[in-house]
Amino acid sequence: MIAGSSSPAAPTATNLATLHADDLPPLRAPLRFFLTAPLFLALAGGVWCWIGEPAFTSRFATGMLAATHLLTLGFFTMVMCGALLQVVPVLGGRPVPLARAVARIVHAALSLGALALANGLMHMSRLSLQLALALLGVAFAVFVAAVAMAVLGSRTSALRPVRFAGLAFVATITLGALLTIALISPRLGFEYRTWTDVHATWGGLGWGMLLVIAVGYQVVPMFHVTPAFPDPSVRWTVPIMTCGLAALALPAPAPAVGTLLVALAGLAHVLVALRLLRQRRRRRPDATVLAWQTGLVCIGVALALALIDVAAPRAMRPSASIRSFDLLLAMLFGFAGLGSIVIGMLTKIVPFLGFLHLQRRALSSPAASRLLPTMTDFLGQRPALTQIGLHLIAAAAVAAAVLAPSLARLCGALVVADGVLLFAILVRAAVRYSRAGLAIDRAVAATGAVSAGSAAGGGPP
Repeated sequence: MIAGSSSPAAPTATNLATLHADDLPPLRAPLRFFLTAPLFLALAGGVWCWIGEPAFTSRFATGMLAATHLLTLGFFTMVMCGALLQVVPVLGGRPVPLARAVARIVHAALSLGALALANGLMHMSRLSLQLALALLGVAFAVFVAAVAMAVLGSRTSALRPVRFAGLAFVATITLGALLTIALISPRLGFEYRTWTDVHATWGGLGWGMLLVIAVGYQVVPMFHVTPAFPDPSVRWTVPIMTCGLAALALPAPAPAVGTLLVALAGLAHVLVALRLLRQRRRRRPDATVLAWQTGLVCIGVALALALIDVAAPRAMRPSASIRSFDLLLAMLFGFAGLGSIVIGMLTKIVPFLGFLHLQRRALSSPAASRLLPTMTDFLGQRPALTQIGLHLIAAAAVAAAVLAPSLARLCGALVVADGVLLFAILVRAAVRYSRAGLAIDRAVAATGAVSAGSAAGGGPP
């Protein structure tokens, strides 16, 4: 068991007691992913600033394709990979094999591969696409193999939703590889645009939302002291969504049924999660709660629009009257919805992991334990609230740019600011962790020296 901090900003001992902290990799393993992700967010905004209006003319515009993959691979997947390196061993009780080496290899290959893919899509460069295929292949092969060994070797039910998200991830990257090969060799006759829809859906709704749901089942009750998610929701939401996603890859009319299943299950989860957040015991203003609430609302609106577009008569469908409807749904669901939740979780998970790692280092010394910072000390509520507010403004600008592409450069500038601010506050948290760690290590060393001196001298003077 890990003792809880006396600070009200720290998770309670009851929550921490269920975690397998002995299997944690060093903090620098996930932290390198968390610090890199905001840079890709800013880079995606930079692409929109550079290209401007043409990037928003279509979801297949080269500038949109490049920025989208900087976001999905460089930002979302970067954060998720870092989070899973910590979440899987903590929840499952089995370490990720060779976690340090896996983190280094995956981080380097994913970073370079995302850059190469964005360049290849922007300039339709076969060499860049081939390089991206090789680098991302290495990154995902190493990551999936290592995490699968830990996930499949654990029998805990907490990892069951993660397994479904993992299947969606494998399907997404497989389709992505096939689509990249189709761009490199058009003579293969691959139906590029048809399978792009399936690839995007499995990536956003499968890998993205299923993983957020899986992590949310654990972190929402733990961090925000809410009731646990109801058993029917935990048992059925993810399998039903997975069945719906599978139907989307089948011939008509299966995709319509798949959309209904995914949208209804997703909306049910959104309503349950919002209700639990309203029942939280900690009522003080919290940036992460705001991020969860706004992100869930945006996801709910996107799913509701998709549901209406399938169920309504053709003349009344939103896609018949809204410009670039598919792109608008993607940005509302992905950038505004999942993006807000991921940023909110970063502002909570990074301080929590910093606290947890420092607490383990200080356990052997009461003097060192008194030097433990609270979770709020790592980041602070005001910077976190500012970050969430800026992201929501940027998300509104992205949606506006889809409807009015002349706003593309303004939208891009706000996304750049969003990424830069997130990078700055995470770096500050990392610096505070480093300083607190040095102070704690000195206190532990001093305690050890005093104990050794007492033993050698037969006791204290």
